[in-house]
Amino acid sequence: MRNVVVHVTAGASLTALLLACGGLRGGEEGNVFQEARGRGPGLSLRAEASARDQVGGRERITLTLRNDGVETATHIRPLALPSHLQLLHDGCTAEPLPSAASCSYTLALDKAAAQIGPLALQVRYDYADMLDRSAGTTLNALEGPALLAARDAAD
Repeated sequence: MRNVVVHVTAGASLTALLLACGGLRGGEEGNVFQEARGRGPGLSLRAEASARDQVGGRERITLTLRNDGVETATHIRPLALPSHLQLLHDGCTAEPLPSAASCSYTLALDKAAAQIGPLALQVRYDYADMLDRSAGTTLNALEGPALLAARDAAD
């Protein structure tokens, strides 16, 4: 680290000050203005349905949250679920998710809800310097074991 004395006159701009200190050229301290990390691909949420339980008559849905980017996702928030979906397993909330890794949720859909319209599910998370990103999917509830036609969405 170096000590620099820069004389500032009235009307000096921030750009001029940074140039004088070497901040915009990189200097010994590196670049002052770094591009935010985490702007590229982040997490994706995919769904698949399994056969109905023989006893309970409920459709089980596995949601897989995958990190498609190069940064580690942190602060994964809980899924907000409508009342006709029950969370059976949560392997994602509050856990860091490194690049190329995945975690999963297991949900159960109430058998009375098998003929309802689309269900939008969303997971919010932090990704490097980008706070509060989201990954989502839409489940189209149909009759019978072909429950899902999923559409993934991410920001």
